[in-house]
Amino acid sequence: MPFAMPATKHNQCITKKEIFPDSSQKGQDCSMSEQKVSGNTVTWRMRCKDKEGTTEGEGRITYAGKSYEGMMKARMTEKGGDVMEMNIQYKARHTGPCKSPPGKRADDY
Repeated sequence: MPFAMPATKHNQCITKKEIFPDSSQKGQDCSMSEQKVSGNTVTWRMRCKDKEGTTEGEGRITYAGKSYEGMMKARMTEKGGDVMEMNIQYKARHTGPCKSPPGKRADDY
């Protein structure tokens, strides 16, 4: 039965090297594929595995200055065979500079 999840807030550093939102959960092994950039729009496919099953999805976001909007469609298959489909909407805005991880310079981002 379809139902709407409440909106959540999440801070993430988006860089020139990592231009896709991270949708992975703690404990998942995820890989990205078919990453494409066309103008201000980026698309990708992802696959994550964890002890509960597998999640596969495809997404698209379009950047507009210091913000972006987009979506991702995901299909979660549990080890028991149950399947759940999700449609995720993204709406983000720039909130400040990225903090450098240890050993990296801020201008690397």
